[in-house]
Amino acid sequence: MKKIVLSFLLSCLFNIAFSADEQTIRKRFYESVESAKVAKTFLEELKNISNEPNQALIDGYRAATCMVMAKHAFNPYSKFKYFSDGKRLLEKTITKNPENTELRLIRFAIQTNVPSFLGYNKEIIADKLFLLNNFSKLDIKSTTENQLRLIIKEYLIKSGLCTSSEIIKINQS
Repeated sequence: MKKIVLSFLLSCLFNIAFSADEQTIRKRFYESVESAKVAKTFLEELKNISNEPNQALIDGYRAATCMVMAKHAFNPYSKFKYFSDGKRLLEKTITKNPENTELRLIRFAIQTNVPSFLGYNKEIIADKLFLLNNFSKLDIKSTTENQLRLIIKEYLIKSGLCTSSEIIKINQS
């Protein structure tokens, strides 16, 4: 009985200790891209978070981190399973939250970086247009939204998928 109570308390403490705010989640995700150890730990942390106000974002980053685990995995079956599971979760999350700008950025970034033979590239243009039309609507007075706005701006320009007129529009916003 003591082990169950201790396990429950540690679980609650863990959820409190891991900050589920957007900036922390973004930072940890970027770290997971470079490190298999960080990715594995971060994925487990995200799996333990539920019923948060920003649950859609948490699910989006959980999906993306799952796909990043495919990069770190050695076994081809594991690579494909991680990728497929992440893709399924990301698509489900976006279907439920189609107007979430950050989720669309996550999908855009993944689709522009995965190998074309995976066939996960059908929403690149739609997501790019969505991001172009919506990133300027993010509140620059909000630290979190302004940070997202800057990330979108930088990623769109670096993607090489924007026309010169789109880049001008991005820089003017």
